[in-house]
Amino acid sequence: LVRDLSPIPGQQGPCVELTRELMIWIFSDYLGASGGIETYLHALSRHLKAKGIPFRVAVCEMTPCPYVDELVRDGILVYRQKRVPGDRWSIRQRLLSRHVLKRLTTGDWIFCIRQPREEIFETLVNSAHLRGAKVAASWMLTPDTLPIKSKWMESFRRAVRATDAVVSV
Repeated sequence: LVRDLSPIPGQQGPCVELTRELMIWIFSDYLGASGGIETYLHALSRHLKAKGIPFRVAVCEMTPCPYVDELVRDGILVYRQKRVPGDRWSIRQRLLSRHVLKRLTTGDWIFCIRQPREEIFETLVNSAHLRGAKVAASWMLTPDTLPIKSKWMESFRRAVRATDAVVSV
């Protein structure tokens, strides 16, 4: 997309800025082979594609997910973070977050289709906000009833408060 902007002070004539439509990143830092979240991801992706809404999918599959395979076959752009050493320290989830965050621009949304792991959630939200993007999260349970490790509780609470939208399913 190209749009004309008013002249910049001290510059002659209009300037042209290249822009793009906002992007929705469907994000899941933990995905199994099948279940409610995987079905939700599949249905939402199919719906967005049918409506022509720009989106990408970024996931960490704990096991191969046939629903994600089908999305790829249908031409939907999916980033799959591969297993790496250090999974017990959430390295894979941090790499997934980094992949998405590097591609965000102002106005984009990250939609967490399940609650993100407590180790990465605050960094994900704060980093998205620094780039002018927003974060939505879908909660299976209310955040105060989730089993969060005590060392991450305050960080998780701050991230929940900073989340821009909550989607109830």
